[in-house]
Amino acid sequence: MTHWNTAICKTNNINIHYTRTGGNSDKGVVSPAVAEELQHLNPGLQVEQITDAGHSLHLDQPERFAAVARTFLNSIEP
Repeated sequence: MTHWNTAICKTNNINIHYTRTGGNSDKGVVSPAVAEELQHLNPGLQVEQITDAGHSLHLDQPERFAAVARTFLNSIEP
């Protein structure tokens, strides 16, 4: 993990993507109220809800996770 600090990222044009687990309840990673506040603070924030998934959503809902990740990656301009 010591190599993580070598990543370089152009920061003037990043759209943030946030994935919330837990459906419509407050048991997700972030509550719906917090997700709404984050979107208010950062209009570029995109929120996705993946139900029936916990902390390891890529293992709990691999197809849905892959679809969300693919959509996000395809939206990034080269």
